[in-house]
Amino acid sequence: MAQGGGGVKRAELLAKAAEELAREGDYGGAAKLFEKAYELTGEPILLHNIGRMYDKKGDLGAARQYYELFLQKATDPADLELGKKRLEQVLDRIPGRVWVETDPMGARVVVDDKDVGQAPVGPLELRRGLHRVRASLPGREVAQKDVTVEPGGEMRVRLALTPLAPPAPPRAETGPKKPVAQPQAVARVGPAPRSRFAPWQWVAMGAGAAGIVCGGVLTYLAGRDRDQVTGADRKGGVVVGMSQPDAVSLADAADKKDKASYALYAIGGAAVVTGVVLWVLDATGKGNGVAVYPMASPSGEGVAFAWGF
Repeated sequence: MAQGGGGVKRAELLAKAAEELAREGDYGGAAKLFEKAYELTGEPILLHNIGRMYDKKGDLGAARQYYELFLQKATDPADLELGKKRLEQVLDRIPGRVWVETDPMGARVVVDDKDVGQAPVGPLELRRGLHRVRASLPGREVAQKDVTVEPGGEMRVRLALTPLAPPAPPRAETGPKKPVAQPQAVARVGPAPRSRFAPWQWVAMGAGAAGIVCGGVLTYLAGRDRDQVTGADRKGGVVVGMSQPDAVSLADAADKKDKASYALYAIGGAAVVTGVVLWVLDATGKGNGVAVYPMASPSGEGVAFAWGF
């Protein structure tokens, strides 16, 4: 509450005395004098000074209280900007408290890739913001949860670990075991007729078509990345719709995808041409293609494959 001239003069003396105590490191005493000065004048900047003293003293709860009160009372834009900055710095230093339990108990708990022990654990003091809590136990599925911690807040996190499914039993073999054929020298009997169902030309053409399709997908993705950069808002020739590093990264990614698509087009086209050539040779009888030969050996009959032009 503002006072008359005498109150203002008294408040000025108190503020100067508070500043002297602060220089001497007596932040608690300085805060008390600033509080008395505020009672005399109601000047919002004194609330900032009180919060600053508690901040330096390490009493973050009191510092937060006075910074928030300062932001409610202040009207000057510069004062408001300063108060927001001070408050954010304090909030970053006020931890939240977290307890973690698991079902069943005894699971290993990891918070933000740091092992914090076996459940139950807590209280864990975590900075404000998003944290990932993960729990693992032999024979159980890993469980995890993302939690948001507030400055000075408290929360309990419970993770249930589902049992792993039992492995499938091995299939029982039925009937007598077939003897394993040992490699033997084989002799060709009669001429080697060419198979009418040689698959290799179709394999080549199928693989080539798949390569061309994958190349087309990469070309589309490259175009999409490049459109994000060219379509971003610009000011004075500089991208402002996204950060400059992000724009450069998207452009580089588009170039790499273009190069990869060109390679896939070349490989896929070569494979398709190869398949067509094999098909023509096989159809006209000018190439051996893939031939299936009946063979005889001391251990019995068998089948051999040959490739040639």
